[in-house]
Amino acid sequence: MDWIKYWKSVAFCRSLVGPLLCLLLVIASRSAVSARALKNPCIQELQSISTNAQKIFMNTGFRDSVDEIHRDIAQMKTAHDTQRVRQDYMRLSDLFINFGQTDSSLYFLNIAETLVDTHSPQLILVNVYLKRCKTYFQKGSLDTALLCAYRGLHMLDQTDGNPAKEARLRARFYIYISMVFVVNNHPDLALVYCNKSESIVAKLGDNVLAANLLMLKAGISSADSTLFKERSIELYSRAAEFSIAHDNPDGAAVALVNMSVYYYEHDSLCAAVAALKKVFTLSDAKFSYTMLSAYSTIGEIYFTQGEYARAEQCFKIVIDASRKYNIREGEYHAHDFLYKIYREQGNYNSALDHLEQFYLQKEKREGNQLTSALTEMEMRYKTEEKDKQIVKQQLQIANQENRLKTYAIVGGSVVVIAIFLLLLFRIRGVRQLSKIQVLRKEQQIGNLKAVLQGEEQERARIASELHDGIGAKIAVAKLNIDMLTKRYPMMGDLSEVLHILEETSDEIRETSHNLLPNVLAKNTLQEALIQYCNSINSTALQMHLQFEDDIADYEGDVKLTLYRILQELLQNIVKHAQASKVYIQIRERGDTLRMTIEDDGKGFDPSEISGGLGLEHVKIRVRSLDGTLVMDSDALHGSTFFITFPLSTLRKTHLYDPNRIIG
Repeated sequence: MDWIKYWKSVAFCRSLVGPLLCLLLVIASRSAVSARALKNPCIQELQSISTNAQKIFMNTGFRDSVDEIHRDIAQMKTAHDTQRVRQDYMRLSDLFINFGQTDSSLYFLNIAETLVDTHSPQLILVNVYLKRCKTYFQKGSLDTALLCAYRGLHMLDQTDGNPAKEARLRARFYIYISMVFVVNNHPDLALVYCNKSESIVAKLGDNVLAANLLMLKAGISSADSTLFKERSIELYSRAAEFSIAHDNPDGAAVALVNMSVYYYEHDSLCAAVAALKKVFTLSDAKFSYTMLSAYSTIGEIYFTQGEYARAEQCFKIVIDASRKYNIREGEYHAHDFLYKIYREQGNYNSALDHLEQFYLQKEKREGNQLTSALTEMEMRYKTEEKDKQIVKQQLQIANQENRLKTYAIVGGSVVVIAIFLLLLFRIRGVRQLSKIQVLRKEQQIGNLKAVLQGEEQERARIASELHDGIGAKIAVAKLNIDMLTKRYPMMGDLSEVLHILEETSDEIRETSHNLLPNVLAKNTLQEALIQYCNSINSTALQMHLQFEDDIADYEGDVKLTLYRILQELLQNIVKHAQASKVYIQIRERGDTLRMTIEDDGKGFDPSEISGGLGLEHVKIRVRSLDGTLVMDSDALHGSTFFITFPLSTLRKTHLYDPNRIIG
């Protein structure tokens, strides 16, 4: 898939109007970027843009702003100005969310919420829910974002004080709800809430929200071709012009980046470059997620145009900036592009390093899903507790304070005890489940090994029958035909028959050796793999096999299983991928053996291959050695198989003896 677009769909959300850009680029990432010619006059224009962009990257002001707010917090705490301290923590939350640090943003938002007392205006708490909605949307927690939006709207229904502020908050909640529906492929519902917000904004005359709505409509048009499809670029243009006219450079930058992506999607490279140029010439331009995304787009254009050196420079700068400001998605997807750049240049060691970083970070991201889920559950619990406090305050006004306090204490105790018991049983259940899963895994691996051993024995039997039975009979037939032609010359020329028998004999011999390859008995695993790749290397399918260093020559069925895995993957590529190049990298790193197989073929849908016999055999063999298999494939970039094995498993003694292979 096009990783840089996926990153942009998440990362841009941290700008001032970033959630709209998040929405639009999630949709844009569903489209494929077609191949471009390697040379284009617009590329020269990109060089001056990227130089200007690097200067902007130095003008962040982030750390200065954080320090300034912290100094003000210290002063306001000394002055016992709780309201000002709360406002400063809200400012910190906004600052960190705009730089992509959602966890830090939530941390400061939680502190600010603790400073909202019973005498504070209700709209302050509503604003907290709005910021939570924005943060969880940008984290990709759409259900939690919706929960915050509906809670905020419910509180607005019970508020009566400042109609203009209430209307503005309501319009923003409607915008977030609409964006959630667009991301979830419900453009019809998204349009309903977009129209609700638009009717409010028209009365308010809010320029920022008006620009946001223009981009929201463009996002809906991308999701549903029956709505505004022909007006998408017009809406982006109007949003940019409107933002510039009303002194909103952040909103203009978001709209212009969307324009550049739109043009690039539709093969209008020069128009895309022109839009990017405007991004980096906006007044008061400073580093932001929008700027970083625009710079990444420049790197992507360089890559697709074959300007690998310039693309490399761009993505290295993206990684440096991402690490500096803890922008995880930026670094994650920049590694993917650097891997592709180095691979195209033939620098396989550097390519493999970046591919390794890409997959390691991918594993970390997936491993953090449980933590994120627990955090969201905690937030939901706190939300319900806050609702209880609101009900409590309303009943206190009705002179029922003492009785309600008693109910609250008893109810709270019951909830706490129930939660404690639930967690206790849950922990015990998880521990017991873990033990059961370990036993099941050991049993499963044992079964897999038995299946594989039986399969190899059957292969050996069939190979022996082919070699000693059918092969021997064909040899006898060839000998008899040769004798007949010499004894009875009048039978004519039988050379064609002999040629067919010779080819059949060769095919049987090759099939026999593939079923039980004697190359493993005579060579190391590394030598055997080199010979096999050379045997299928051709002009139509170029094989690129690389070992970082000499790998160990493993014993028994481990050696055969590793050989079979690569053999079956390559056979699948030859039969189905329609590829012209295959890249294979094998190396021992730390306590693991890592194999990467990549082709430039037509790709496949990993979710639809459960019935594929070849890949199922590969999965079984990988699991039998305690390994992991990650597959990534799409129509534009072919397929990649990333396999890892623990060396501790590979070094164990196994049952199968490859020396039994027949000659």
